[in-house]
Amino acid sequence: MSSLVDTSNTAAARAGIPRLLLLACAIAESNLNPRARRPGNASDDERYWPDVSIGAWQQTIRWADEYGGEGTYPGPNEVERIATLYYDPEHAAEVAARNLTGKYRPDEPDAVFRALCRYNWPAGGGEPASA
Repeated sequence: MSSLVDTSNTAAARAGIPRLLLLACAIAESNLNPRARRPGNASDDERYWPDVSIGAWQQTIRWADEYGGEGTYPGPNEVERIATLYYDPEHAAEVAARNLTGKYRPDEPDAVFRALCRYNWPAGGGEPASA
C-alpha cells in the first residue's frame, strides 16, 4: 500500500497539485486498489461500455488518451491493451494527476472536493452527482 501512496505523492508533486487531491481520488475511486475494475468481470465489458474503468484512479477506457477508437465497444483485446496500462500504478497516477491538474482551482472554496467532483462527474461543473 505504501508503494501506491509514494507513487501518488510523486505524481502529484510532478503535476504541481496537492498530494491530498491525488491520493483522495484513488481512495474515492478504488480504495487504493491498483487492480480495481468496473465491471468486475471482463465478460461484462460490452454491456457496461463505455463505463469500463480500470486501476486505482478508475480511468475510463473509452476516454483514455491511449484509446483511439470510436464510441462503440472495441472488443476484449483492445480493452485489455488499455487496461494493462492503467493497472500500472505509475502510469495511472501520472494520467490522473494530469487530469486533476485541469480540474483543480486552488483559490476556490472546497477546491479538493470540487476537483474530485469534476474528475468523477465532468458534466457536473464541480458539484457532486449525488449526496
